[in-house]
Amino acid sequence: EGVGDSLVGAGWRWRGGEGDGGAVDNECGFYVDADGNLQEEAAGSSGDEEDVDPNDVEGDGATSRPNVGDTAEWGSAYPISDLENAMEHYAAAAGIPRPDPSQQHLRRVSCKAAKCGVAMAMRLLKRGNVAHALVRSVKAFEGVTKGSSPQREEQELMSEAMQVWAEMYLALCDRPKDEILQIRAEVEEARELDRVLAAGFSPAGGFCSTAFSPGGSSGAGAGDVPAAHQTPTVATLGGEKEENCNLAIKFLVRALQFCYSAPRRAELLVKLGSVYKLLGTFYTTTGRFTRAHQHYHQGIRVFQQIGDTLSAASLSCCLGSLFLTRAHAAPHAPGITEEQGTDLQRARALFLEAQEGIGLAPLDPSKPGGRKGEEVARDVRAGLADIDMAVGIGLASGKGQGMPPEVIASLIGEGAEGE
Repeated sequence: EGVGDSLVGAGWRWRGGEGDGGAVDNECGFYVDADGNLQEEAAGSSGDEEDVDPNDVEGDGATSRPNVGDTAEWGSAYPISDLENAMEHYAAAAGIPRPDPSQQHLRRVSCKAAKCGVAMAMRLLKRGNVAHALVRSVKAFEGVTKGSSPQREEQELMSEAMQVWAEMYLALCDRPKDEILQIRAEVEEARELDRVLAAGFSPAGGFCSTAFSPGGSSGAGAGDVPAAHQTPTVATLGGEKEENCNLAIKFLVRALQFCYSAPRRAELLVKLGSVYKLLGTFYTTTGRFTRAHQHYHQGIRVFQQIGDTLSAASLSCCLGSLFLTRAHAAPHAPGITEEQGTDLQRARALFLEAQEGIGLAPLDPSKPGGRKGEEVARDVRAGLADIDMAVGIGLASGKGQGMPPEVIASLIGEGAEGE
C-alpha cells in the first residue's frame, strides 16, 4: 500500500470525521525523495501531535483515504502507467490477510485500487479505447461492491464507474458495425489477459476478481446480484442507437443514486438531460411522437431541477416543434381541425415558455451560453411565425371548423373570441 501511495497517493486525504469523505488535506505516510528513495514519513510533516491521524489505530500511518467525487481530475494528474502500477500494489495489499475484524484495511486499499481503475477507464474512454475502459471500470466496480453496506467512498466510486458505462454507450451510438465487433473481440481478449494476470498476484481473491464475463453480472446467473450492482454485458455492446441511449439513461440514473459530490451530481444531471434530448430527437425523426414527447418532457424536468433555464428552453422549443410538426402532418382538410388547433395551442404555449426561459439566460455571444441562447431565440421566433401562418391560412380557408372558440382565441390573441 505504501508503494502505491508513493506513486499516486499525494492527493489522498486523511478522514477528518465520520462520513465527511475526507476533510483534512495531508500527504500520505510515504513519499519518494529527491534521490528516488521511498521514505516512510509524510513529506513536510512537522511531527506535531496534531499531524497524527486519529483513525490510525494500528500506528502504521497508512489510513489515508481516497477523496470523494474527484477521480477524473485526480487521475489526470498521473500517467496511466503509474495508475496501473499503483493499482496492482493496492490489489496485492488487499490480498494479504490482516488481523482486522472490521475489514477497514481491506476496504481502504480496495477503494484506492478501484479509484485507480476508474481513473484509467475515464482516460482510456476519452482516447476511444472502449474495450479496455469497460474492463477496467467493471473490475473497479466489483472491487468496491464485494462487501455489505458500501461506505461513502465506495458508493462514489460505484457512481463514477456507472458514469463511465453511460458515456461508453453514448460513444457506441454512431460506431459502424464492424468496429463494434472489433470492440467485442478486444473486450474478450482483455478479459482473458486479466484472468491470467489476476491468477498470479491475487491468491485470496482480493480486488482482481474474474467475475466479469461475456454475460456480465446482469447476464445468466445474476439472480443474486442486486440491480444496482449489475454491470454492462458484452451482449449489449453494439445495439441500436435507441438501446444505447436507454442503457446510458439507466446507468446515469443509478450513478445519481450513489453520488455525494454536488459538482458531479450537476454534471450527471446535465448529461442525463442531453441524453433525453438526443433520444427525443431520434424518436422525432423516426415518427414516434409519443416516445419523443415523453423524453423531451423528462429532459425539461431534469434541466429545470438544476436551474439550467437555457437548456430547458431549448427542449421546450424542441417539444413545441414536435406539436407543430404533427399539426402540419394531419390529413389535408379545409380550415383547422380540433386536433390541429389543440396541437398548435400546445406548440405556442411551449414556444412562449421557451421564450420566457431565454429571458433568464444571456444572449450576448461573448458570454457563456450566449450563442446557444441566440439559436434558441431564433428557433422560437420561427416557430411562433409558423404557428401564426398556419392559423391565418386555416382561418381564412375554413373559419376554424371544429375548433372551440377558446382555442381560436388562444391562437390569434386576446379579444378574438368575440370576433
